[in-house]
Amino acid sequence: MYFSTSDIDIIVETIKKDLQENEVYLFLIADASEEIIPSLIEACNSASISCMGAIFPILIAENQFYEEGLIAFKFNSSSSPMIINNDSPFDINYINKSDNNAFLFIDGLSLQVQEMIEDIYQYLGANFSYFGGGAGSLSLVQKPCVFTNQGLMKDSAIFCTTSDNFNLGIQHGWSRIHGPLIATKTEKNKIVELNWQNAFELYQEFIRENNQLEINEENFLEIAKSYPFGMMKEGQEDIVRDPYLVDKNGALNCVGEVLENSVLYILNSTQEHLIKAAEQATKDATLQLNEDNTIQPIVMDCISRYLFLGENYPQEINVCKKILKEKQLNDNIIGALSMGEISSYGNGQYIEFFNKTIVINAIDQPK
Repeated sequence: MYFSTSDIDIIVETIKKDLQENEVYLFLIADASEEIIPSLIEACNSASISCMGAIFPILIAENQFYEEGLIAFKFNSSSSPMIINNDSPFDINYINKSDNNAFLFIDGLSLQVQEMIEDIYQYLGANFSYFGGGAGSLSLVQKPCVFTNQGLMKDSAIFCTTSDNFNLGIQHGWSRIHGPLIATKTEKNKIVELNWQNAFELYQEFIRENNQLEINEENFLEIAKSYPFGMMKEGQEDIVRDPYLVDKNGALNCVGEVLENSVLYILNSTQEHLIKAAEQATKDATLQLNEDNTIQPIVMDCISRYLFLGENYPQEINVCKKILKEKQLNDNIIGALSMGEISSYGNGQYIEFFNKTIVINAIDQPK
């Protein structure tokens, strides 16, 4: 349910009408509307509405794209959403052991992303499937961007289990064009050295020799959006890491951590391949579903895919809708353009933090 109004009382009054026991509201907030969050939290607390939420550059609802407003989506849960950070570690006492799926949203620019994911997986492991995204602003300035009833925070994750059924599809459509390279020195999200060379110098040389382009600090993001790194993942697509900044020492800052000694490839793609990947992700998410399933499709789609596709980006969502329609499923997609995407590949798989990837979750909410 999309709301353009900034009148919090109207929003809360509307969502409370059909709120049942053991339901939680997930709020996706457009970055330009972040000022409504304190009032929204206060109103939810006054109305005894359990909630969690995150800020994103752009929202997706009813096949439209919104830079303002919010999306409200309720899901079944007898657990309370929790905030996870250095001061408040993961608490398994919040978890309903009968659930087997969980929403997870993380400050996409935090240097603690990997640690928070590992902490959750250490306790819950393969017993859960996970879905969510990296929150934040396209300005790439880190700020508070995730919240629960307890408040708005940065450098944090928010987490809540659900009894709703997740059906996940994950694809990116990027292909290897150079490598392998070894990340011989990293500092969390920074690639400092590649093959024992300064990371930016090696990357700059590749861009110059293969594409006749001169990449520098000023045009880095514009060129680098087409040449991300892929971390080798056995049996799956490479995990993409999106370089968005080169620092004064030539280290490449990425959205998400790069482990030292990771095997990396430089990737590239075409608009056609990205749109095909979105189609395949939707097919994967709906493989076991038919018209008897009551679903709500939610998408976490990387903001850099939107930048790469430009005016053709709506084709990516349209192809998802096409597959849903063909299977006679609800095609009213909601979601956000995210600063990283979060999903497991299914039961028994580790939680991954992706870049430049589309994750679609056909959430089955049995009546």
